[in-house]
Amino acid sequence: MGADDVMASPYLPEELGMHLRFMLGGDVPQYREIRRGGLRIDPMHRAVWKGEQKMALGTSEWALLMALATDSNAVQVGELLTIVWGKEYASETKFLTTWIQRLRENLGDDVQAPQLVLAELSEGFRLKD
Repeated sequence: MGADDVMASPYLPEELGMHLRFMLGGDVPQYREIRRGGLRIDPMHRAVWKGEQKMALGTSEWALLMALATDSNAVQVGELLTIVWGKEYASETKFLTTWIQRLRENLGDDVQAPQLVLAELSEGFRLKD
C-alpha cells in the first residue's frame, strides 16, 4: 500500500490493528500534533519533543503516552492497562506503575516529584495540560 506509515518493531498487536484500520479507512484517532505539558507529540511520525530535544520512547511507552495525551482527563488504571496491553492486563497495577516510571524517566520527568505524568488519587494518571 506504499510508505504511508511506518511501525517500529517490536510492536503491539493493537498498534498493528490501528495501523491496518487507518490504511483501510476505518475508525482511527486523528493524526495531528498534540501539545501537552511542554511536550510536542507527532502521532503520524511517532515522535515526541520536549522543547527542542527529541525524546526516545519504546513501543509500550509510546502507546502509554498516546493514551494519556489523547484524553484531557485522568485515565483510570484499568482502562490504561486495557488500552495499552489488553484486557488480560486490566488488574496489573504494579505493571503499570513500572511503565509509568519508565515513561517519566524517558521524558525527563522527575520520578520523585513528577511534573508531566501526574497521578490523580483514585482516578488514575493524566498528562499535564
